[in-house]
Amino acid sequence: MFTVLTQNLRIDVASDGINDWSHRKALVARLLQDYAADILAFQEVLAHQRRDLIAMLPGYAWSGRGREPGGEGEGCYVFWNASRFQALEQETFYLAPDPQQSGLAWDAACPRICNRVVLKAEEFPPIQIYNVHLDHIGKLARQKSIELVCARISQSAQPALVLGDFNEQKAFEHFPALTGLQDAFVVHGSDEEGTFHGFSGLPKGSPIDYILTSPEITVEFCQRLADRWEGRYPSDHFGLLAGLDFA
Repeated sequence: MFTVLTQNLRIDVASDGINDWSHRKALVARLLQDYAADILAFQEVLAHQRRDLIAMLPGYAWSGRGREPGGEGEGCYVFWNASRFQALEQETFYLAPDPQQSGLAWDAACPRICNRVVLKAEEFPPIQIYNVHLDHIGKLARQKSIELVCARISQSAQPALVLGDFNEQKAFEHFPALTGLQDAFVVHGSDEEGTFHGFSGLPKGSPIDYILTSPEITVEFCQRLADRWEGRYPSDHFGLLAGLDFA
C-alpha cells in the first residue's frame, strides 16, 4: 500500500490576518509530519510557500511550476518520498486548447495548469499522477480542463491518479469525462461533507477536492483531514488522505 495526500494550501495573502501563511506554516508542517504520505499534491502554492514545503519535506523530491510565464505565480506541485518512488516523467501543461500556451482559456478567470508526474516504486507499476486546480469561475473551463486531463490519461495504459481542487461539487455528475475513474472518498463510504471551510472548520456543501483513481487501483481507506491545533487550521480547505494498492 502507498498513501496519497492532496491539499489546497491557500495562497499567502495579508488579508487573511492570523490565517496568513506566516501563522499557518507551522501547522502545515505538523500535518505533513503526522501523516507522512508517500505522494503529496499541493495547490495554491506561491514560490516562498514552495520553498517552505521543500524544507518541511526532507527526503522528498518534487515537481511543478507556477502558472504565469516563466513559471512564476501560483502553482501546483507534486512531492514524493524519494526513497520509495522515482520519477520516470515530469511535465506541467496548461489547461487550455493549446496546452503549451499560457494565458486565459475558455471562460476561466485565471490561467490554469496541470502538473503531471509518472512515478515508479519497486513493488508497483508506473503510476501517472495529475495534480490540478480548476478554475473557480469558469464552468466551461472546468469541464474542458477535465476532458483534457482524461484525454491525456487515455494516451497511456498506465494506471492514473487525478488529485486536486476541482472547484466543483459532485464532479461526476457534471463532468462525463470522469467515467472510468473512481472517487476514493466515495468508494470508502464518504459522508459527503465538504472539503472547503474557509478557516471555520464548518464544511460548506459537498467536497470540491478529490482523489480519483483508475479502476485497477484499490482504495484501502480515504479520510478528510480536519486536524486543528489550538483552534486553528492549516488551510481553508480540509486535505484528503487515501491509502491505495493494486488488486
